[in-house]
Amino acid sequence: MLAKLRGEVKKALTPIAKKLNKVDPSIVTLGNLIFSFLAFLLIINKSFLEGLIALVLASFMDLLDGAVAKINNKRTFLGNYLDAATDKLGEFLVFLSFMVIGFYVEAFLAFGFSILVSYYKARAEMVKPLNNMDWPGLGERSERLIIVMIGLAIATLSPQIAKEALSLSLYGVAGIAIIGVVQRFAFALDYLSKEDRKEKNKKKKKGTKSNV
Repeated sequence: MLAKLRGEVKKALTPIAKKLNKVDPSIVTLGNLIFSFLAFLLIINKSFLEGLIALVLASFMDLLDGAVAKINNKRTFLGNYLDAATDKLGEFLVFLSFMVIGFYVEAFLAFGFSILVSYYKARAEMVKPLNNMDWPGLGERSERLIIVMIGLAIATLSPQIAKEALSLSLYGVAGIAIIGVVQRFAFALDYLSKEDRKEKNKKKKKGTKSNV
């Protein structure tokens, strides 16, 4: 859902990325992890405003590393892998921080279904390369983090309902991730079934030719 907006934000980061032409994108990726860990420390100490700021900065670094790699022609397989691995580790730290302060069920469900959203796509691509096809977009990482940020913002502005706001935001993450899981599972079933039919038709044609 936010993929297009993410693309526009990356375009807006082009001037900054160009100025960082001598910087290894992996260093920027490390910045994402550092701010995610800082957000973890702040949230477990219930410093929600500071945690929110750290999370925003982590997201900014996540966008920036891709822009630096693309604009300065520094894309690498290793960099791509580190970016994805760091994103997932950073997300884990965020949800872990909420578990530490007592949101056990909400954080478990949020992170669990977030993992499944990523897994269902990755597993389908292991079975059959999808050639960068557009997948159903609901429940992406950026959307999940925005919901968490909204919860932190409400907790900061209205401390009296902080517990309810954070709990609701985590359930919101779980809810949107569940929808994303269902969408991706259905998409994979449809796509892979079509590919199976194509393979069967190819085998039938080969069998017909060999009998001629």
